[in-house]
Amino acid sequence: MKALGALSGDESGWRRFQWGYAGAICAPWIMSLAAQISIVSMNEHHQTKNPLHGVTLERMLTDLVEHFGWEALGQRIRIRCFTSDPSIASSLKFLRKTPWARKEVESLYLFLLRERARQKRRGENT
Repeated sequence: MKALGALSGDESGWRRFQWGYAGAICAPWIMSLAAQISIVSMNEHHQTKNPLHGVTLERMLTDLVEHFGWEALGQRIRIRCFTSDPSIASSLKFLRKTPWARKEVESLYLFLLRERARQKRRGENT
């Protein structure tokens, strides 16, 4: 009789079934959302210390070309788009498709930022 009562009129059993079912469906979604929120907040905190945050690849490349010039840039990073008929547009197209080359450019840009910071400190100290 208890089984029959659980099916027909026992609301507590039905509610347990409903919540159990809803929890099974919602739990992965809620957990996924919570993980995404936590990752976003971690990335925002982490990005505040990232000197490349907010700097476009075009800006990096333009600064490097202004500082080194195409010839010296091609000597430092051996990429044909820097040595053979170089242009910002063709270099950007290549760098966006080639992760290793982009990392080289980002690394050289970070070097340039460190050098500028050193020069600025030396200028203030003297």
